[in-house]
This record gives sequence, structure tokens and C-alpha cells, in this order.
Amino acid sequence: TVGSPMETNIRRAERVAEEGRGMMDIVTTAVKWVTRLLSAHRRRTSVLDVGG
Repeated sequence: TVGSPMETNIRRAERVAEEGRGMMDIVTTAVKWVTRLLSAHRRRTSVLDVGG
């Protein structure tokens, strides 16, 4: 039976899982960016402190 409720639910779950994976990619990329920015900022401030 094509289009049974169970089949529709499975398709919907797969679509949600794919969207969730995309969100996780965005989140991990953002986290990498933030950590990189913070480490660069910390390095810059430490250099300023030493030069003080």
C-alpha cells in the first residue's frame, strides 16, 4: 500500500534527520569559528600584557 501512514512517518523522520544533520554541521562549524576567534584574541591580549 503506497502512502500508508507508516510510510509517510518514515519519510518525515528521514527528512527531519537530514535537516538535523545539517544543523549539527552548522553548529560544529560555528563552534570551531568561536574557539578559533577566542584563541586568537587570547593570544593577542597576552602579547599586549607582556609588552605592557
